[in-house]
Parts: sequence; C-alpha cells; structure tokens
Amino acid sequence: MSSLLLALALPLLAPTAFADEVEPTVEPAPTEAVPVELDGTEEVDEVEVEPPPPTLAELRAVWAKQPADDVLAEARLRIDTRDFPAADHRLTFLVDTTDAPIAWFEQGRSYELQERYREALDAYDGALQRTDDPLLARDIHYRQAIAHNDLRHHDTARSIAKALRKSDALDPAAIPVVDLELGVAEAGLGKRKGARRITKALAALDAGGDDFAWARSRARFALTRQVLDDARDIQLSGDKKAARNLVKRAEALKAAEEQVIAIARTGEPEYALAGILALGDAYIALHDDLISAPPPRKLTDDQANLYRQQVAERASVLRDKAYRFYDEGVGFAVRVQWHGEVTERMKRRRDALTMQSGT
Repeated sequence: MSSLLLALALPLLAPTAFADEVEPTVEPAPTEAVPVELDGTEEVDEVEVEPPPPTLAELRAVWAKQPADDVLAEARLRIDTRDFPAADHRLTFLVDTTDAPIAWFEQGRSYELQERYREALDAYDGALQRTDDPLLARDIHYRQAIAHNDLRHHDTARSIAKALRKSDALDPAAIPVVDLELGVAEAGLGKRKGARRITKALAALDAGGDDFAWARSRARFALTRQVLDDARDIQLSGDKKAARNLVKRAEALKAAEEQVIAIARTGEPEYALAGILALGDAYIALHDDLISAPPPRKLTDDQANLYRQQVAERASVLRDKAYRFYDEGVGFAVRVQWHGEVTERMKRRRDALTMQSGT
C-alpha cells in the first residue's frame, strides 16, 4: 500500500456541512425543586388530585356514540402526529365494530410506520379482502409493495408494482411514484436498471414541484444504499491500486452524503435518519478495512509496525466522523420526536464508539 494513500484520501473525508442541514436539538435540563420547610403555622394549599385517565373501555363507549368517520379522522390525525397507541386503539375499535376496509387499511398504515411490517401486510390483506373499491385497492397494492420492499421481499414487491403500473385505476400522473417503488425493488435485487428507473422517475417528479416528498426521499435512500454497498466492495489491497481505490471509496461516500442532505431537505425524517445511520456504518466499515489492509510488502517488520500505527492514528478521523453522524442523527430524532428501531441502532452505535474511545 502506498505511503501516500491517506494523504490522497483523507481531505475527501473532512467534516461536511451535514450538521447544518440536520441540527440536533438540546433539551433543557430539568429544574430542580427547592424544598420548603414548614413550621406548622403556615397555611398549606390543598393539593388537587387529578382524576385518573379514562380506561380503554370508557373510551370505546365514547367512540361508539360518535360517527365512525369522525373516529377514523381522529385516528388519521394521531398517525400523522405519530401518536400510534392512540391511533391503534381507535382503529382496532373501528375494525371490531364496522369491519370497514378503510379501517383495516389505516390500521396497516399505522403498523407500517411503526416498522411492524408483517402486521401491516396482514391488515392490508384484510382490507383487500373486504373492498370492491378499485381506488382503495390501488392504494392497498402500493402500500403492500412498500412493506414487502422493507422486508426485503423484493421479488414480491416488484411483481406488485409491475401489476399496479398496468392498473386502470392508476392515474397516469402517478406512474413515476409507482416507478420509484419498482426501482427500489429492482435495486434491492441488485439490478442496475433500478437506479436508472429511480433517477428517471425523480426527474419527472422534480419537474412537477414538491409533491410526493416521502416517496422521493425513500427512493433517494435506495440510491444512497446502493452507492454505499458498491463502495464497500472496493478493496483496499495492493499498492498503487489501493491508493486509487481509497480515493474512489471516499468519493462514493461523499456522493452518498449529498444524497442524504437532499433527503433531509425534503423535510421527511424517516429516510434522513436511515441515511445518517447508513453513512455512519459506511465510515466505520472504511475505518476497519483501512486498518486491516496489509502494509506494503517491501517494508521491514519494524517499518510495517510503524506503518500500521500511523494508519490507525490517521484513520481515527473516520471513527470520529461516524460518531458525529450517529450523534447528530440521535439529536435529529429527538427534535422531530421520531421513535423507531433506526434511532435505537444509532444510539447503540454511538454509545459503543464512546465506550471504545474511553470518553
């Protein structure tokens, strides 16, 4: 491996302005209560005891007196604000009392957003079995494709998306949206045409304004993941070739960062967080591959040991950058109140790096 290897690549790995795009929020420390001692002469105000919250049975009795459409509207609002327990209680009530396909569908959507994909698919199947509305069936098929892709059932997702693309119920203007999900499935199967399909669909949607931000951010994340997967396959072995490959890999990571920044600008936190996690993992992988790469063959044993020490010291910038991504991602999740497995994974990875560094 060339001694110029790190000098060539490390400038490409300098900190980016990503933290300015996704600024974490620091919560204020709680104010401590100051104890007050009473000598027995002071008047003490009576403490009002709040009544206990209503039980689920009591809530269901209230919902039974309301129009089902109002309960459904409230459940949708709770989904939008990520108050999933409240949404699920209402949707379960509607499923139990009305068996309406739209209630099954919204229950599936709630589960999907909670990353409970198998339960979501069961709910979507229930909705599909109960509806004769082609427009609702269209929406169900689209969500099924998404859930199957998230479970990495890319063959199934591709089949559903292809059939949906030919559906008479699909508005021609929505074809690029379906193409995004079809491209996600194809990219997941390792097909290069998946990235091409996504890029073409994004261009069509970008020309039309800011609609479908969630679908676009999801597709951009698929492109990001493909770039990072390809980068990880670039081997850091050999001599001059290793130096060139390190530069290629660093440039790929920079390109992935640009995609994640574009995702963050859409205002859609789900795939911004997924992208931040993927970038942190990619920098850790590059760090590990770099320090495990063999030294140049012409070095003596003492020189090789010194070389490894220098590489490990200089490669620490990669671990530092991974830590910053994880930490910024956790802060961003706190700010947008995003709870999910992606946030927990970032916390675990950040804390593991903290323990390794002894800080």
